[in-house]
Amino acid sequence: MYAFKRFFVYILFLLLFHPSAVLFPQVNHRFGLVCSYWTVFDDNTFKNYQMAGDVVSQPKADLFYSRETGKGALRADYEGTLALFREYAGRRFQNHALALGGSRVMNDSGTASLHWGLNAAGRLNQPDYAYYDYRSYSAYANVRYSGWKGGSLGAGVSGESRDFRELPQFNYAEGRAYVQPTLTLRTRTTLIGQFQFGYKKFTEPVVSEQEMQETVYRTIEIPGRGAGRGRENKETLVEPVTVTRTVASTSPGKNVVQFTGLVRVAQSVFSGTGLAIQGLMRRNPKQDGRFLSYQDGGYEDEDVLFDDPYSYESDEWSVEWTQLLPWKLTAKAGFEKKNKRYVQTAYDAEGYSMEGALRRDNRRGLWITLKKTVRVRGLSPYPVFTLSYL
Repeated sequence: MYAFKRFFVYILFLLLFHPSAVLFPQVNHRFGLVCSYWTVFDDNTFKNYQMAGDVVSQPKADLFYSRETGKGALRADYEGTLALFREYAGRRFQNHALALGGSRVMNDSGTASLHWGLNAAGRLNQPDYAYYDYRSYSAYANVRYSGWKGGSLGAGVSGESRDFRELPQFNYAEGRAYVQPTLTLRTRTTLIGQFQFGYKKFTEPVVSEQEMQETVYRTIEIPGRGAGRGRENKETLVEPVTVTRTVASTSPGKNVVQFTGLVRVAQSVFSGTGLAIQGLMRRNPKQDGRFLSYQDGGYEDEDVLFDDPYSYESDEWSVEWTQLLPWKLTAKAGFEKKNKRYVQTAYDAEGYSMEGALRRDNRRGLWITLKKTVRVRGLSPYPVFTLSYL
């Protein structure tokens, strides 16, 4: 009863004060329930030229069952997520996913292991944004060998098929394969490398133009009343306007490929202090991709309709500092830079095509995260509160 009361108090605090990120796990033997609630304050929520800000809340529940099976383990999950937008309520959507996965130790020394999984997922949106609705099915398998001193080697494959309810031209099947060596030195330095090959096949060879209706927001200035200097006291109003525009896309071949390389160097500086530097490179040999040209934009970082990773090349790097603090606090700070080069035409600030100019996105950002673990009797693992600034 005591643990339940404490859990209720934390839930009440969450609903009243909207912390940036709160996680409430509750596990009972083989069955478990993990409930989390994130609130994000974003000044460019949909990552497009409109620069529209919003407060996005995401409650999520993960119900799972797990069991040990000799040298391995088996786990089944259901995960449901709801994205709530305070200003743009029509953007609300929900995700549902079912997963079955397992792992198995492959040798007596325990240095080799196999991990696998099957997933089915879907997204449901409000009527104005139903073109985001999809169903997907995926599977993965990877192995990890840590039998050589100071290092390990991982390799794996994965595949996914995704069907869009209103945009069948974007239905695809995708396969990926990767290798990942890891080396730990005596200087408390960890080196991680990863090379990945991705292949995507669209089910339709041609993408036709179509019209979409959307709501844009325009600023209107109203002159002040009276004559003389009084007319300089202007009022500014922002009103929604519903417009219909033709949304076009490129018509590439049915197959696209991408190579991705990643290098990460992590160094333990002092006791409780760590530093990591990471570089990532994407290359598309065919210089092709498929996407909706008009920059409406979605909420996810890598939106396969408006910002498909196969549609651009990039050079990305980041620096991350981690510090363990008293009272079980963990602080992280970092800087990241992304230079993305697209094969699509650029758009101006009003959302119209700039013929002859290709889109380029150069981004820089700082972020800070503070995480606190709270011990609560009767709950295992413990609740975690996270506060982030990006």
